[in-house]
Amino acid sequence: MLTRCFGMGPWRVFDWPPAGRTDMNRMYRGAPGDFTGRMAFTQLGPVELELIQPGAESSIWADFLAEHGPGLHHLRFNVPDVNEVIAEMAGHGIGVTQAANGIRPGTCWANLDTEGLLGFTMEIMQPVPGTDGLTPSPEELADGGGE
Repeated sequence: MLTRCFGMGPWRVFDWPPAGRTDMNRMYRGAPGDFTGRMAFTQLGPVELELIQPGAESSIWADFLAEHGPGLHHLRFNVPDVNEVIAEMAGHGIGVTQAANGIRPGTCWANLDTEGLLGFTMEIMQPVPGTDGLTPSPEELADGGGE
């Protein structure tokens, strides 16, 4: 529908975590997590739109869907150092609700506990230096061009 009615696409679709990756370091609400999902990404001008279908495991994505139904879950900001931002936010009483390594090897992300404060979750991602910070296509990753 989004493609047909609004011209969105092409979509880059992933099962998460990516097949064969064992380095995901998933964390959910302060403990190791085993969450999964299906994700689709497309460009809307300079903005990357991400749609998430959570797996059956516990995740903040599934929590949000159960509590609110479909809707805006998070806005992502690329930052040079995720740990530096996490430390700064912790100094303001804002913790991390979920975190892991990203689809592109070498990236990592964290969801900050800002829903009560802002009405949505802030996500921060540390991209690989020298990349545009956007999510690569599955073909780029398979060809080794995701770096």
